[in-house]
Amino acid sequence: DPSANSGRATVVDGRQPQGPDEIALDTSTAAKAGVGVGDTVRLSTPRQAEKRWTVTGIVEVGLTGGATVVIFDLPTAQQYVTGPGRVNRVLAGLAEDADAAPIVDAINARLKGPYEAITGAQAADQQQEEVADSLNSLSTFLLLFALASLAVAAFLISNTFSMLIAQRTREIALLRAIGADGVQVQKAVVAESLVMAFVAATVGILAGIGVARLLPALFGAFGVDLPTGDLDVAPRSILAAYGVGLGITLLAVWLPARRAASVRPLAALRLESSPSRRTTMGQVWFGVIMWMLAVLTAWLALINGTELAFLWVWFSGGLAITGTIALIPLFAARGFWLLGAPFRWRTGRIAVRNAGRDPRRTAAAAGAMLVGVNLMTASAIFAASFSATADEAIESAYGVDFTIGSPPAYQPFDASLYEQVAATPGVAAATYLRSTQAQKNKDPLLAFGVQPQLLEQVVHFDVTAGDFTAIGSGGAAVDALTASQYGWRVGDTVPVVVRTGRTEVELVAI
Repeated sequence: DPSANSGRATVVDGRQPQGPDEIALDTSTAAKAGVGVGDTVRLSTPRQAEKRWTVTGIVEVGLTGGATVVIFDLPTAQQYVTGPGRVNRVLAGLAEDADAAPIVDAINARLKGPYEAITGAQAADQQQEEVADSLNSLSTFLLLFALASLAVAAFLISNTFSMLIAQRTREIALLRAIGADGVQVQKAVVAESLVMAFVAATVGILAGIGVARLLPALFGAFGVDLPTGDLDVAPRSILAAYGVGLGITLLAVWLPARRAASVRPLAALRLESSPSRRTTMGQVWFGVIMWMLAVLTAWLALINGTELAFLWVWFSGGLAITGTIALIPLFAARGFWLLGAPFRWRTGRIAVRNAGRDPRRTAAAAGAMLVGVNLMTASAIFAASFSATADEAIESAYGVDFTIGSPPAYQPFDASLYEQVAATPGVAAATYLRSTQAQKNKDPLLAFGVQPQLLEQVVHFDVTAGDFTAIGSGGAAVDALTASQYGWRVGDTVPVVVRTGRTEVELVAI
């Protein structure tokens, strides 16, 4: 039904294109290029190097992800994009009160080859799965970042309440003197922390909703379109935020609350509380054990070649930080004298003595900073290492000086450009890549058409089995990972599905 809203393009200015020289542009592209109805633009297509087109309409197509959307009429699209008699997709709009399931079944019964009709709901589910798969790595990184943030928050909460308890020692002692027992004092501290946690969690939830609302505008400034509809704030998300906030606070305040409960009534008569300078053997052994486990998990990360190695590294770092914080009081006194040696003026000496006066308090204060600095350093090192590894991999795999394409998706363009590049004086070797989508048991594959002899001159790769140049006689080569996944070997005949239908290819190289 051409009149149905299945094409997802609504004309907001002008009209739909009609004829071989007319196009319509999406609103975002038209705004960026400063183009309006009646203007002439230059545009290259997969089957035409460059041509002048007249803009007859501006259309609203919803989310584009920053891509440029160009609309032709069907004959023009087939002439310059898909090829004569070919289309990429058919969108059908149903009549009112029509049941989609039997209509889809009827369409599938008429289809030939690898094509399949699906409902709009199924298409949306597939897109959601693709987006979720593409965001798995980002989700894992954000989860680790969130866990590290919770650790920093726990240290800050524990340190804050430790200082509050130390300042209120005489007040707590007076409460004990007039009849309050340790359990009541502990409950009072816990109740105070939970009230603060509830308020902080509420502010955090509201701030998170505000940031989520501002994200589309932020990404839009960089040319990436995000949904601008109503936010999906599920009740379980709010409950999870409150649960995590209250739970982390309860765990972090447990030790300070126990210290408050152990304050004796006679402490109210002292002018100054005597800080504890001792580090218990239990604390020392705990730190040593944490470091031993950190070394063990780091060793497991080195010998583990799977994706779990990344998690082992993070786990090892967490254990090392925990062990370091536990051992700080043991070395704080002498360590701060050594570190404070350059600060010989009066203020510096006072600061060094104050830091070494109560090693356990100093360790608590330094713990949060230690975790925060470690997190930022690890993130910076990870980003720099990832960038360097990617650059090295690209440089080692591609021996080319120039790559010509249309980023970011590298859409096809007219092949005559390749001939112009190859004929340019000074170009020693040039080759092209043709790509198309393929399927194996409905698993997506990316197939390339190449020139074997020329490709070997510009791309560095190792052939582990077979003869790569044999693909010129109708064979196919496959990467080692895909071959291992499907159990393919040189000489196997592999059935695949491409745009023209089902076919079989012989593997000649891995």
